[in-house]
Amino acid sequence: MYKEWFIQRYSDIHSDLNKLENEIEEHLKNKKDLITEDKKLEDLKRRTIETIDLLNKTREDERRIFNY
Repeated sequence: MYKEWFIQRYSDIHSDLNKLENEIEEHLKNKKDLITEDKKLEDLKRRTIETIDLLNKTREDERRIFNY
């Protein structure tokens, strides 16, 4: 039960990170957007940090549950 949940959770997190990476790359192609709308950069940073924190929390939970 837990194993499948963790597999799905990791898949979702990595998918989100991939989307964020693509979004960052697109914004870097058009740096003017980031310069004129500083909230975009703040939002990308916030979302990236939240997603990485979620990944780390999921890893901690997995270690705790499976005694790694």
